[in-house]
Amino acid sequence: MPPFQPRVTARPRFQYRLALSHSLLLLGLPACASQGVLASDSSVSAVNQKQVTSSLQAEECSSPSIDRLQIWETNREGPVIPFSGSTLIREGNQYISHVEFTGEQVWHVMVVQVDNQFEGAVDWTSARYIEIKYSATEDFWVQLRPSFAWNGGAQWIHQIKNTDGQEQSVRIQLQEDAWTTLEALGSPSHDFRSALAEVRGLVFVGNAPNIIKMSKLRIDGYQPTCR
Repeated sequence: MPPFQPRVTARPRFQYRLALSHSLLLLGLPACASQGVLASDSSVSAVNQKQVTSSLQAEECSSPSIDRLQIWETNREGPVIPFSGSTLIREGNQYISHVEFTGEQVWHVMVVQVDNQFEGAVDWTSARYIEIKYSATEDFWVQLRPSFAWNGGAQWIHQIKNTDGQEQSVRIQLQEDAWTTLEALGSPSHDFRSALAEVRGLVFVGNAPNIIKMSKLRIDGYQPTCR
């Protein structure tokens, strides 16, 4: 395994408002699997009503970001590097997310808050796709997590394929037939459209050792607000 790159130590200007009670056990698994304690989120976040108006991306935020998304982090879910905190590191003239899943048959979690704040939610019902540029050494998944059902593993999910460590780009269509559920994590009680209307975060999960790097994460027509 290649040595892990030095991490950015400067924190963004805004305060991470992810309390530990919200961050642990996002997958809703037993403590032996996820090394956490059960947390509940009873808050109902107001949906950011910004409409999808343009597919153009503005400049990056003044604090570390990828496509203006500032919160990329792990929260002590499974054996991961970093174990907690930001996954953003400097590479050349840009930031990338670098995370390592190191456990066998254990679920790992990496979170991207799409409104750059925990309490936020955004309406993606007019968006057509998510585009990512990444490399991975094993298959993993992305979950579409709404504000009203943030905790627990029973979510709409899309598999992202192993690239043998080579960078590639992929578009994930934001249509129900492109997403599925995973028996090991459970089926959501909410429909896909309702999740798309109140997206709080994209949660990347996997249950095998993996080195995941991402340098792009764009949502068709959506421009995050820097905070």
